[in-house]
Amino acid sequence: MARILVVDDSSQILEVLETALSESGHQVLVSGGARHAIQLLSCETVDLIIADVYMPDGDGLELLRSARTVHSDKPVIIMSGIHGLQNMLPAAELMGAFCTLTKPFSKAHLLQRVEDALRRAQG
Repeated sequence: MARILVVDDSSQILEVLETALSESGHQVLVSGGARHAIQLLSCETVDLIIADVYMPDGDGLELLRSARTVHSDKPVIIMSGIHGLQNMLPAAELMGAFCTLTKPFSKAHLLQRVEDALRRAQG
């Protein structure tokens, strides 16, 4: 299966996503912040990145820009629980995110979007 980097400042979210993805056969790397994730991307190879938009040490859009520079061919899924005027998901899509997820989302929806992203990356 795939090697997936999951980035979120919530340890609870990281645990839930890591469990769901691991149970589906994926190898999962986790990061609690954007800066750490950017460092990981400079030395690790991943097939997919799933990142929160809002984190204390940077945002998912910054991570998306960095991922596009280092791993331009790898899909990025951006997620957020923020709605209304602070919603950055449309900006993420304009910047090249494969797709966005609005929290909360179901395990089935997550896994379907992951499979879609991986299938598209394989061409």
